[in-house]
Amino acid sequence: MQSNKFHTSKQSHFHPFLQLLGQLAYSDLKYQIEYLKIENEILRSKCSKRIRLNDSEKRRIIKFALPLGPNIRKFISVVNYTTYRRWLKKQNDISNPSPRIGRPRKTTEEIITIIIHMVKKYKSRLHSLAGRA
Repeated sequence: MQSNKFHTSKQSHFHPFLQLLGQLAYSDLKYQIEYLKIENEILRSKCSKRIRLNDSEKRRIIKFALPLGPNIRKFISVVNYTTYRRWLKKQNDISNPSPRIGRPRKTTEEIITIIIHMVKKYKSRLHSLAGRA
């Protein structure tokens, strides 16, 4: 029984310390985020042109924004929130690929069939061309 009281007493002193440590870390993070937001606003005001991001940069933004969920709306400043949502939808929308432009590709079997047909049709000409070389 005595050891149980000692453990409870020790635990009761340790808990407020952890709580205080957590509050300090939280407030420090809060100030860091506020500073980075202000710094980002200042840097954005210095840029005269629209900032274009490549696919790799878009993927990085999505990767680090996803854990924040809808709260990213409060922090995102490089692009508009709707743009971010569009990127996210496009990344997740694997079932609806973008349409291909141009003539449809032939399969390997179709290409082999065409080559065999051409070889049979122009076999005599191929021999004469090989003799010239």
